[in-house]
Amino acid sequence: MLFTGEYSSLRVLITKNADFDAQGFHLLFFGAAVTLLIVLMLLIYSVIDQSKSDACLKAIGILMLNIPIAIIYAIIELNDY
Repeated sequence: MLFTGEYSSLRVLITKNADFDAQGFHLLFFGAAVTLLIVLMLLIYSVIDQSKSDACLKAIGILMLNIPIAIIYAIIELNDY
């Protein structure tokens, strides 16, 4: 789910269709909002249940791997205009 915006952006580079461009940009922001919500929920859960904090922090680290990819595709989207 987190890569749906990036996939849509790839379609724009191939097809040069403006509808795909708008969809990819919206999905990029939607994916960022969902990721932020999941990170906040994991942080709250790690504070509530200390025994699971290590697993929660590892999951947050995995989710944060998507940030550089999203930034690259946002730059591609913004340079396309």
